[in-house]
Amino acid sequence: MKSTVRTIYALEVSQNKGICEIRIRGNGFLYNMVRIIAGTLIYVSEGKRSLEDVRRAIETGARDFAGVTLPPDGLYLSEVLYGDPPDCTGFSKISISCTQRSLANSAYGKTSI
Repeated sequence: MKSTVRTIYALEVSQNKGICEIRIRGNGFLYNMVRIIAGTLIYVSEGKRSLEDVRRAIETGARDFAGVTLPPDGLYLSEVLYGDPPDCTGFSKISISCTQRSLANSAYGKTSI
């Protein structure tokens, strides 16, 4: 059985002209992992989740402590490198605009993400 353990080496968040960019560097990504991380960061920024909730989500794997799974719009793998970590690992990047957040709200029946 393959391991589901993945290591995140870096996570960067920046904002420019209404676009929030999240760059995550790791040794691999599970299905929806980056989308869940991005949704959780948004929930923390809006006060819907605490840093303690994030810690519990990581330690227990319980999705109840995390944020929503964002839609795939704006998500792309920007680079894959091979070699010894953490210098040679891929970046996954998601860009979220105000418009995309609104689309996500209607797609998931949420008033806010």
